Amino acid sequence: FEQVGGLDDAFFIYSEEVDLCKRIQQAGWQLYWVPQADVIHYGAQSTQLVAREMFLNLYRYKVLYFRKRHGARTAALYKVILLLASLARLAASPFACFGHKVPRQDCRALTANYWRLLCLLPEF
Repeated sequence: FEQVGGLDDAFFIYSEEVDLCKRIQQAGWQLYWVPQADVIHYGAQSTQLVAREMFLNLYRYKVLYFRKRHGARTAALYKVILLLASLARLAASPFACFGHKVPRQDCRALTANYWRLLCLLPEF
C-alpha cells in the first residue's frame, strides 16, 4: 500500500480503489479475488446527505481515473459512452418506474440527476 503511494488524494470517495489496484499491478504486485471474503459496507454513510453531488462525483471521478491512468483519448471515449448511456436512461425514464414500487419523487430525482450529468459532462 505505502510502496505505491497509498490512496491518491485526487480521488475523493470514488474510483480510489480502482486507481490503487492499477498502481499495485504496475508495481509488479498481484491482486487476488477472494470470494469467501465478506465486506460490510455501511451504505454511503459519508455521502448520504448529498445524493445529487454523490451521483455526479461518481462519474466525475471515473472520468478523472480514465484520464489520469489511461490517457485523454480513453477518458473522451468513456465520456461518449456515458453520454449515450445517459441519453438512453433519459429516453426510458418515463417508463422506468411504471409498474415498480419506486416512489415517484425518486424517479424524478434520478431523471434530474441524469440531466445534470449531461449538462456538466463537458466539464469533467
